[in-house]
Formats: sequence, structure tokens, C-alpha cells
Amino acid sequence: MKQPARRQFDEPDLLEIQEEVIQAVQADPEKFFARYKAFPQSFGGRYVNSDLFKETFEPYNRSKESRGRYNQAVHNSAATLAAEQFRRALQEPKEPGKDMVILLTGIPGAGKTSSVMKDEKMPFQVHAIYEGQLAVPEVALGKVQEVLDAGFKPFIVVVHPIPEKALDNTFHRFNTEGRGASIETMAKVQGEMTTGLMAVLDKFGPDRVQLQITDRRKDYFDPVTLEGWEHLPVLRSEGNHEQIRQRLERRLEARRNDISDDAWRQAKGLAPLGEIQSSRVAGREHESNLARPEAPGGSREEAVLTRSSPARNPARWMELDSDISREISDHMAVQSALAHLGEDIDTLREAAEGRPLNDAQRQMLRDGWNGRLILGDDRLTRLGELAYSTASKQLAAPERQSPEISEQERQDLAQQRQWQQRQIQSRNIAQREEADSKAQELTRKIEGLKEQAAEIKAGETSEPAKQERIEQLHKQERDIVREAPQEVRARIPKRDRGLER
Repeated sequence: MKQPARRQFDEPDLLEIQEEVIQAVQADPEKFFARYKAFPQSFGGRYVNSDLFKETFEPYNRSKESRGRYNQAVHNSAATLAAEQFRRALQEPKEPGKDMVILLTGIPGAGKTSSVMKDEKMPFQVHAIYEGQLAVPEVALGKVQEVLDAGFKPFIVVVHPIPEKALDNTFHRFNTEGRGASIETMAKVQGEMTTGLMAVLDKFGPDRVQLQITDRRKDYFDPVTLEGWEHLPVLRSEGNHEQIRQRLERRLEARRNDISDDAWRQAKGLAPLGEIQSSRVAGREHESNLARPEAPGGSREEAVLTRSSPARNPARWMELDSDISREISDHMAVQSALAHLGEDIDTLREAAEGRPLNDAQRQMLRDGWNGRLILGDDRLTRLGELAYSTASKQLAAPERQSPEISEQERQDLAQQRQWQQRQIQSRNIAQREEADSKAQELTRKIEGLKEQAAEIKAGETSEPAKQERIEQLHKQERDIVREAPQEVRARIPKRDRGLER
């Protein structure tokens, strides 16, 4: 396995985290492969994605803030592990009827995973899927050659939305997960995609490599499937690297007032500041106060530096199970989540500490998660997910179950709850994307009314006639806003409301 390349950063903490992760990967890479294969969404390591590999790094995965802050610092380590995992997946024995390997690519925020997964399952005929960028000819040629050398059929799938929609999706992902994408990277990937694919076509020809384009430009949720290399020019429809970059710059500035400063920074290619950097600047003394005790063998995990609720002692949470405690210590800091979920927090704590939950407590956790869908607060998402997954983990833990439940029943229950959790999350994301799309449509209608009002004011009709017509436009605007659902109305920028009289 190749060693991860080191990048240059101006921020000391990014250099520190980069070095920490590289050293850990070099010391024990098998630990990270095992963690990755344990993720349900990796399908035992047959779905290879460098972004998912980042979740195996503890410094990155401690909180939403740390994922935003250290996304670039851990990127090369994740990419190195993903390349090796893909090589290993290709070496696994070929099962009957599974002779295809998908190379999945597209601009960040395109919705690549959902484009190939049906009912959260890999297609039957597919041996493995590699999700990554193929804009660079050397990379694209190398991946295709790997697939052919292993005796499989390469099938390239490109997901192709308009870049502005993809950028909006990265904002949403940054708000919910902490991981976004820079507009420079997005422009390069989409603007130079045909360069890498043309190199593949020239070297291997259309018979050895198949191409499919999932065209999401007209309707993001009902894409058109285009099969065959004759459709390759479609990928040039949104412009070249520079043209797409300029479009994304305009979109970013148009959204400047309704996204956070950290979301704006990551889109500009800058590391978000967030609470991680603020805590580090405050000094190491705070870190040592929250750090977990030295573990046997001399290893130690750093605590997440966040604001804590006055009603809770963060040190106590640091003594709980490592993965769960880091999440709890982070999300206990979210005051609004504490206010909304109330006594669910005590139930959540009992679950994390390993105490058996009764049916009422389990239902309370699920109600807390489902209630968050109504509240519509992104900050409740992670806490709700944690509550639900905590209950699932307890169901899956043999020592916490009554003896009359079989091992197979425990596994079935755990898998069912994991599936339910993913379904709820996917449905919620789809609802938010639909609301965003509807808000954009209504905003365009309001802009059209503004243009009509301006034309009327500049016209030669009498002043009373102008006022009457403009008042009619005002009524149309009020009706548009009033009749829109709350979740859509909240997404219409306030500066776009209100016609000039």
C-alpha cells in the first residue's frame, strides 16, 4: 500500500491532525480496513468511497465541527486506504452472475450513491462499486485497467446535475454532517470530466468499457438515463472548468446571507473555524481537563472540546463508551436539543451506560427522533440519530438481552432498526431537497412579479392605473408566500419578498 502524501496547511492544528492520522494508518492499516468493512453502507468493503473512510478516523469523526474542520487534513489518508480497499475488493472471488464493477463519479453534491442503489442494495450483477473522481486521465485509466486486469467488466456511471443544485446539496450536507465541498473542486470535477473519460474511450474503446449518464439537469428527482458513449457530449452542457467556477461563485454569493460563515468558508476552500479551533486557541489546559484517563498500554483518546450544558458534567460523559461518549459530549452542548428532548436525555444516558431499557424508554428514544422531523431543527438530527442507534446497539448486544431472545432475533431486530433509521433519514433529506427546490421556484415567481412592477412603474399609463395594477401584483405575491408550506416559506430569502411600491 502506498503511503499517504502530506499536504501543506497554514493552520497548525490541521498539520497536527494530518500527521496524527498518517502515523496511525502507517502503524496499523488493518484496523481502519476492519472499521470500514463494519459500516453497513460499505457492504462488507465492496462499496469503496474515500469519504466513508474518513469516518474511520477518530479525530475527524468526533463531531460535526471536527468533520468540517479536518476534512481536507485527512483526505489523502482516506484516499490511500480507499485505493487499497478497492484493490482488495477486486481480488475477492467472483460470484456467479456478478461480473460488473461500477466506477461511480460526478460533481460533489450530485447524489451519486442514491443513483445506483435500489432499496439500499447493490445491483445484483455488481461485484463492487468504486465512488471517486475520474476527471484526471491518469486516475481514470488506472481504475479501468485495474478492473479489466481483475477479470471484471468496467461500467462507468456519471451523475450529472446542474452545478448550482449540487452546490446547494453540499450546503445541506455541511449543515447536517459537517462535510461540504469547495467550488474549485466542484468546478474541476464537472468541468474536466470529459477529459478523463475521453482518455478512457481512446485507450479501451466503447466495447470494453460501458458508459451511463444519470442526467439530473431537468428534474433532479426524476433523472433521465443515457446509456452509451454517444452521450458523452452531454457532460459538456454546463460549461468548462472556468465557466462552472464562475457560476458557482455567483451562486455562493447569492446564498451568502442564508448560509453560515463556516459553510461559506468551506465552499471557498478554507477550513471552517467552528468551535474546534476556538477551543484550541483557548489553550491545552481545557483539553487536559476533559481528556479521558490513560488507557492500558499507554494509548489515549482526546476529548472533544465543546461548550457543555451547565446541568451536565462533561467529564462524566468522557468515561463512557468511547464512540458513544464522544457523540454525547458533543450533542449535549446543543442547548436547543436539550430543551426539546427534555427527559429523553436521561434515557439516552442510561442506554449509553449500558442499563437495560424497557419498552417505554425505547419508544421515548424513537419518539425523540421522529419528533425531530416535525421540529425541523438540523441540530436535533445528530442527537436523534444517536438516540435511535443507541437503542439499536443495545438490542444488538447479547449481554444486555433477556435469555429468551435468540442471537438471530437480536441481529434481525438490530438490522431492522438500522434500516428504519436510514429510511427516515433518506426521506427527510428528500423532503428538504424538495422544499429547497419549491422555494427556488417560488422565488423566481416573485422575481417575475418584481419585473412586472418595474415595467408598470416605467410605463405611460395614469398613476391611479399603475397603483391598481401594482396592488394586484402585491396580492399575488402575498398569496404565493401565504399559501406556501412553512418549510418552503422559511427557505424564501426575505430580501426576495416585498415588491417596490
